[in-house]
Amino acid sequence: MFYGGRLLANLTFDFDWFKSEVIPLLKINRNAFVVLDRDGKTMNAKINDTKNRISKEIGDNNSWITKGREIENYLSDKTISNWLLEKHGYKSNFSNEKNTKPEDNIANSNKTINLKYNSSKTVYSSEIGNFIDKDSLDILDLKENIVNLIDKIKGWNE
Repeated sequence: MFYGGRLLANLTFDFDWFKSEVIPLLKINRNAFVVLDRDGKTMNAKINDTKNRISKEIGDNNSWITKGREIENYLSDKTISNWLLEKHGYKSNFSNEKNTKPEDNIANSNKTINLKYNSSKTVYSSEIGNFIDKDSLDILDLKENIVNLIDKIKGWNE
């Protein structure tokens, strides 16, 4: 199940806490892993109460709160620069500042870019995926979290 934004406040992994307006996700599938954007403006920004609750309910080994502001902050400078050039014709000096929204990082890389990432995230993420390579995993804690997630899925499927 994909979720976005404030929908998370309506979800739970705790059957005892569950109320009629909260959806108990483990009834959908007992095997669950949650990836949460940190959404902080600094690395030390406080994680909000809903994200802390979800992480506690499901357990640290079944959740991942991003070190970057958003999941897109794990994309390498090379990945985004190549995507901007090859798919949209923009040369850029892209730097994926980890505490800045991806749309702002894109805009800051070249003032002539007229591309609104947030308005077409699904389309753009499909395009960007073609520019990710093995070296792209060496950002923040991406590799260790991907390995943990893969191990979880393999364990559930055995």
